[in-house]
Amino acid sequence: YMQYNIVKDNSETFLLAYYDRWIHNFERMVAGGLKAESTLRKHKVVYKKIAQFLKKEMEVRDLPLLSIQPSFIINFHLFLFCVVMSVLIFVK
Repeated sequence: YMQYNIVKDNSETFLLAYYDRWIHNFERMVAGGLKAESTLRKHKVVYKKIAQFLKKEMEVRDLPLLSIQPSFIINFHLFLFCVVMSVLIFVK
């Protein structure tokens, strides 16, 4: 069983910092045979994409969790879509 509430009620908690700690805990679960290595790799890819999005599109290093709005999710989704499309165009 994995604890998902690593930090409770901390208004200074940031997205990437939190996700990094979450991934670290997940790595321990993979090492213990409780979770799959492939899932860990996927989370690391998502972490990198979020970091790229924050840097390129929002011009910040990290984002306070309490400041995340629905527009963040929509814009991140569009960012991922554009990344996929640019890869597909490059491959052709």
